[in-house]
Amino acid sequence: MALNINSKQTRIKDGKHKGEDMFVMRVDHYNTIDAEKIIQYASDTYNIPKGVMRASWKHLDRQ
Repeated sequence: MALNINSKQTRIKDGKHKGEDMFVMRVDHYNTIDAEKIIQYASDTYNIPKGVMRASWKHLDRQ
């Protein structure tokens, strides 16, 4: 699992730190998806031949 941590400076609007500038952290979780699952999904959903999808995937992977 991959984590992407974002921080944003913001002014607190209420509470004991009202009016102070602080950083708010947010963690985005995401998992990698197997290329073969994406190729299969596109092939089934959009009737694109798997060979075409694999060639496209490999082309994008090299960039």
